[in-house]
Amino acid sequence: MGVVMGKDEKVNIPHLYMKLAMDLEKLRNYPWGMYSFDFLLKQIDKTRHKLEQNEGYLMEGFLFGFQIWIMEVVPALGEICGTKVNRNFTGPLYVEILGSRGVIDMGISNEATVAEDVLGVRRRRRHRTELLNAIESEMVAVKDRLRENVEDVSLWRRSSGFKDKFSTQETWILTRTSYAHIDWANNYGQGCEMYRVDVTCALCKNAAESRSHLFFECSYSSQIWENLMLDILRGSYTTDWNAIVALLKQSDRDKKRSFCLRYGFQTIIYVIWRERNKITHGESPLPMNAVKKLIDKGVRNKLSLLRSRGGKGTESALQYWVSTRT
Repeated sequence: MGVVMGKDEKVNIPHLYMKLAMDLEKLRNYPWGMYSFDFLLKQIDKTRHKLEQNEGYLMEGFLFGFQIWIMEVVPALGEICGTKVNRNFTGPLYVEILGSRGVIDMGISNEATVAEDVLGVRRRRRHRTELLNAIESEMVAVKDRLRENVEDVSLWRRSSGFKDKFSTQETWILTRTSYAHIDWANNYGQGCEMYRVDVTCALCKNAAESRSHLFFECSYSSQIWENLMLDILRGSYTTDWNAIVALLKQSDRDKKRSFCLRYGFQTIIYVIWRERNKITHGESPLPMNAVKKLIDKGVRNKLSLLRSRGGKGTESALQYWVSTRT
């Protein structure tokens, strides 16, 4: 029998951890990364209210990832607060870089941190060595950037450097993985064929699917279109997409006819596309008669709502629609 205990007697082990510890397979497959990220965000939100307190604060979570993020967002921190040293380095940073004499010339303590030297009270010195003068200049510049009486400036990363304006396009380019341009990307049929995707119409199974075929050259969709629109279009009836769009754009003095045509067109498009997606994703479509009744009911409900609200020019639209159904 195993026992799960915390390092501190005051720390309670969550019940979730205990259950995971009893099932090694679940323990290995548990999304620890996502959990750690969410936990870290909660800790940051909890801790940020304590930043103005002088007694300090404690933050828990995956802080290493947080530190990496800070260094990525503000790369200047690495240049200011860090430097490359050899792997055998064990002594104070200033001594390693400047030597024992350089530390004395700078007036810096062997044990001092960068923050203590930059923010502390010290007078700038002039040196004969270029390196020491460069460090003095950098410390002054850093101290100037860290002034408390000046508002922070938010900068956004761009391909050309950090800018004060945010760009969705630049952010997308920087965060996505780029691939080589593929010539057939604009050719729907050829692209699907290369990936062996069936482009046959899901409704009639007799031709390649395209916009013009689906609306309304397809034997399935043309039956629905004819059943609902033949008596409205009459002599102008057609199943050609471009011709239908031209009819929809025409200004018609008969507002009730124009509205029934346009709203009926929208409803038919929506329902046919939904039935097409059902078949594509392995679901069973509705029977043809059920589809016709569904569209008819949807149009009637819309027209009834308009009549109850007193829509101008559509008072008799419901009667007109019903007359085309008989």
